[in-house]
Amino acid sequence: DDEHQALTISTTRVLLGSYYEIVRGSLQDMVPKAVMHFLVNEMNASIEQSLIRNLFREERFAELLAEPGELAKRRQRAHEAYVALKAALDAMDHVVNNMTTSKHSLSESVVSLAMHMGGGNENQSPASSLNSSVSGFYR
Repeated sequence: DDEHQALTISTTRVLLGSYYEIVRGSLQDMVPKAVMHFLVNEMNASIEQSLIRNLFREERFAELLAEPGELAKRRQRAHEAYVALKAALDAMDHVVNNMTTSKHSLSESVVSLAMHMGGGNENQSPASSLNSSVSGFYR
């Protein structure tokens, strides 16, 4: 019975020693991580506040909200393309309406389309009249 108790005590001491070493190793790993965590978070908050303070000054609003020149040019070109495509759609609607309400020939419809789009004159061929009216589409 004494031998069994001695073996149990010895096993418990070994297990507690192992447990103590594991806990000590975990704490040794966690302490530097916790310190770095708090340092990094504090520095992050400090830098963030500083950046926000410098970024959102009223005298910088015009600079920050300014549109880059190339973007303005692209927006203008997109608007011009939209206007040209809208005019082409209106012209095609006009031709389709004329074809359904009257019995124009195909060449008369093409000339009508070109004239409606503002290109050419009646002395030009229908194809060249139409071509000159839509040449600005693909710039």
